[in-house]
Amino acid sequence: RSNGLIATAFLTLAGLIGSLFAVFLFSSGIVRRVQRLERDAVLLAEGKALPTPEAGRDEIGQLAERMGEASRLLRAREQALREGEERFRLVIEGVRDYGIFALDPEGQIVSWNTGAERIKGWRSEEILGAHFSVFYPGEDARERSMRNLGDAVRHGRVEDEGWRVRKDGTRFWANVVITALYDDGGALRGFSKVTRDITERRRAQ
Repeated sequence: RSNGLIATAFLTLAGLIGSLFAVFLFSSGIVRRVQRLERDAVLLAEGKALPTPEAGRDEIGQLAERMGEASRLLRAREQALREGEERFRLVIEGVRDYGIFALDPEGQIVSWNTGAERIKGWRSEEILGAHFSVFYPGEDARERSMRNLGDAVRHGRVEDEGWRVRKDGTRFWANVVITALYDDGGALRGFSKVTRDITERRRAQ
């Protein structure tokens, strides 16, 4: 009887130890997979490609598959967005008869196309960061330029004609359209400005 009790106790202890070991292995596997999901979430937030997820039909495996699908979808959308932005940039850069550039909410120049360089004379590296009042002649240049921005904010856009100044100091008669740009939340992000040199038309009139 004593031997039987000892054997039973030994088998019970062995079973308990085996169960604990199995639970440890199972828990370690879950922790490892969760850590991999955490790493994949960081990669997803950084816009990087995710490694191929481990096969699994439980909740963790399905979540890994969903994250992989989300990563592929995001990368496809980012690629389409980059291609669209590149096409838009090429279109804007290819316009030579219109000066097209963007301003921040304070009127600083943040983009500059080939047409603006041809009409006004400044290269992009010379003019980016400057205030667009530099194109207005007279001592009240900044006041008049900011008045145009204020009108664009109030009405959405403003159209103006008047004398403007080139880099070399010469003047030309310009038709200008300034449009206020807002984000999805309704916050002012800046302005687009389109300028045409209509000096010859004015002379003809």
